[in-house]
Amino acid sequence: MDKIEYEIDKNLIQMSENQSILEEQDKKIKNINNNIETIEKDNSISKQIIYRLNNLYYRFMNPIKTDNINQLPINLKELDRITQRNQEILKINDNFNSIMSKVSSMKELATQMGDTLDKQNDILDNTDNKIDKCIDEIKNNNDLIKKIM
Repeated sequence: MDKIEYEIDKNLIQMSENQSILEEQDKKIKNINNNIETIEKDNSISKQIIYRLNNLYYRFMNPIKTDNINQLPINLKELDRITQRNQEILKINDNFNSIMSKVSSMKELATQMGDTLDKQNDILDNTDNKIDKCIDEIKNNNDLIKKIM
């Protein structure tokens, strides 16, 4: 009987260790999933901002062309408005550069998170292998118990 109890105790300890590992992995995977959802939302917003800035940049770089430039009257108020608009565009360009910097940071964070996910997948694979090993050990112990009985 001592041998059976020893094997059962050994299995219980192994199962407890495996359960602890699984609980830790579950917390980590849920945390990663939440972070990915946040990145997806931020990325979607960034994509919209970049699209809008791209349209603005295109309109700035490709102004409407007229057939006869000589017919355009010089209007100081219009010139002031254009000057103010150019200043606004320069501010938008500065904001665009700032946004691009942040998007670049987001990309770097996403890459780091991808690396973390790869590591987590390796850990999950390792856990799966340990569980398979544990199941095999339990089957072996059950066979031992059957032989003893």
